[in-house]
Amino acid sequence: MIAEELRIAISGAVQKTFPGITPLEFTLERPKPEFGDFATNIAFLIAKEVKQAPVAVAHTIASVLALHVPQLIDEALATGGYINIKLNPKAVAEALQQVITAGTDYGRNNDGQDKTVVLDYSHPNIAKRMHVGHLRTTLLGAALANIYAFGSYTT
Repeated sequence: MIAEELRIAISGAVQKTFPGITPLEFTLERPKPEFGDFATNIAFLIAKEVKQAPVAVAHTIASVLALHVPQLIDEALATGGYINIKLNPKAVAEALQQVITAGTDYGRNNDGQDKTVVLDYSHPNIAKRMHVGHLRTTLLGAALANIYAFGSYTT
């Protein structure tokens, strides 16, 4: 949810600062807490195309990013070519409230509507002694069936 909004915001900031540049598939990862909530490598990926150093590209994008979506991003800092992002606490609180409100239905979707997934069930050899390994594969299969059912797949 927040990660997807961040991806859209970062892509928008790149297009705003470097018109005509289409952002490639960039990473969005969780750095050490002292660096912020998220970090991206987008500056490294487009630096060659815009003919600037990654550090300069990161500074340019970071200066626009927090202004672009202040309701989501509290601060965007360029550090050695990476852009470290601190989220707006209100955005985090809203996201958590949506999770709490949805309860056990949080994440449920219809991606698997009209799609079928075939799962192979475990078949322990009844001529041999049962052991934990048999239980493990049975539980993995049951967990996969539950995950697919949550996404509206037919199993």
